[in-house]
Amino acid sequence: MSSERSIETTGESVEEAISKGLAELGGVSPTDVIVEVLEEPSRGMFGLGARPARVRLQLFRTPAPATPTPVSTSVSAPTPVAPSNPTREKQEQEESFTAEVDEDEGISLLEDMQEVTDEALLDEDVRVAKVVLGELLDKMEILRPVIIVRRAIKAEEGEGNPWLLDITGPNLNALIGRRGETLNALQYITRLISSRELQHRANIVVD
Repeated sequence: MSSERSIETTGESVEEAISKGLAELGGVSPTDVIVEVLEEPSRGMFGLGARPARVRLQLFRTPAPATPTPVSTSVSAPTPVAPSNPTREKQEQEESFTAEVDEDEGISLLEDMQEVTDEALLDEDVRVAKVVLGELLDKMEILRPVIIVRRAIKAEEGEGNPWLLDITGPNLNALIGRRGETLNALQYITRLISSRELQHRANIVVD
């Protein structure tokens, strides 16, 4: 602001006129101006001839500029990279195996089945799956033998013949369930647990 700037203001009182002038000068402090009272307020007589106070404010000092906000020049530390978590990686692998196990996947079981009695012919998949299925049946309090059968026909291209775990015995209606829902659920859980144990998809069918 120029040091020669001055304004005149009016008000009902000298104080009000000065306050208006300070505001018009940009909210300056009273110490930044010279106040000259040009006319005192007058009430007049019976409301006639009333005059407001009139003052002149002379700005003689430029207000100090606002202190600029300091700009931070500090460099933020780089974000640390979390170390690899083997447990988490294993969990993600298990989830991928879970995704590969399709609950609705069904294999048409034909009559050309062959029971496998020679333990030497069993691979790790069916050995693990048989143990898992046996433990599940124990928890369900269903004491039934499990027969391992290998399909004699060829499976779909790119896949090996699936192992069939055949639960034998009388009164298995409760295990099969309505529309086979219980048996399908048992097959899904058996595949899921076996796949996690084997770290790959178990090609198993429960019947």
